[in-house]
Amino acid sequence: MAGWMKTSLFWLTVIIAATYGISYWLDNKSFIFTHGDLEDLAMKFKGTTIQKSFKTLVRDLKHRYGPHILDADKSSFFFVNAGGWMGQVCPLHVSLTEYVLVFNTVQESRGHSGRYWLNITDFVIDGWMEQWKEQTFRVENFTAGVTVFHPWLTSAGVHFGAGSWFLEYGRGFVPSSMFFASADAFFSTHDFISWFAMIKAFGLGLAQEAFLSAEEFIAHVFDS
Repeated sequence: MAGWMKTSLFWLTVIIAATYGISYWLDNKSFIFTHGDLEDLAMKFKGTTIQKSFKTLVRDLKHRYGPHILDADKSSFFFVNAGGWMGQVCPLHVSLTEYVLVFNTVQESRGHSGRYWLNITDFVIDGWMEQWKEQTFRVENFTAGVTVFHPWLTSAGVHFGAGSWFLEYGRGFVPSSMFFASADAFFSTHDFISWFAMIKAFGLGLAQEAFLSAEEFIAHVFDS
């Protein structure tokens, strides 16, 4: 019994220390993206279809953020099933603390938003989404041109209209969302091809940001 208590106390201490460390890191680090910039870029395409404007949106993001946006040959759409809803996403930036992606659903879909250690912002370019926040008794509807904010550690019922597409920005501890995004692939759909595409995009994004950070550090060392 004493050994079990020591082990439990050890892991509890590790979890508390890790939680505090990550919180401190998130509170004190600088971020690449701003909500204002992303909103301005997304709303230029308000009311247009994804077929018409997707490539131009990616080009504009690439022009604004350079190598922090994945090249076209490294990013592609894949299915995500999570919390009952189904959509397809194209990750454009992935790091441990930020992500930018395009979300699209051709069919109406609804389910649970999930609950993450992330603030998530959806810039609705076309279509609509509904949000039923916990501990409320009404549904909010958001149409093209509206920005929808999902605060960290909150959850909601979500409903996406057919043909809707958004630019989505997440800021926080990105790995906290991975189990939710992966669970259906293992326990429901068995769509391991889409799951592998998601893990590949996550890995490519992390590798690219690590390379850019190393390049910046080396340049700083030589400049000093």
